[in-house]
Amino acid sequence: FYASKWELKQLNFFQKSAVNYLFQAIYLNQKAILKISISEEEISREYKALKLFKGCKVVKVLKHHGAALLLEQLTPGSSLKDYAFVDELASLRIISELIKNLATTSHTSNYNFPTITSMLSVI
Repeated sequence: FYASKWELKQLNFFQKSAVNYLFQAIYLNQKAILKISISEEEISREYKALKLFKGCKVVKVLKHHGAALLLEQLTPGSSLKDYAFVDELASLRIISELIKNLATTSHTSNYNFPTITSMLSVI
């Protein structure tokens, strides 16, 4: 559905988590990631957060519809969690810089982000 809707080329599945399926694709001659979730609410929340923090060194949203996000593909595209095993200090620097950028966004007071407590309450 999304491949034709957004005219994606070279769509290739590459990762599955508990709630998301990730596909690499080409969108308008650029590398992209199609993220499809079993939770439309979760994708909607992620979309709102990424739009809110646009310009704060977060991934760019190319398209959003229902339970799917089309995101720019970042390079090298490796997980910060995995990178922490290689260089823990560099990973902490990256996380610190990201948190500093996000904390300086003035729009955060207008959006009700879920708390860690509320997210863990389902466990």
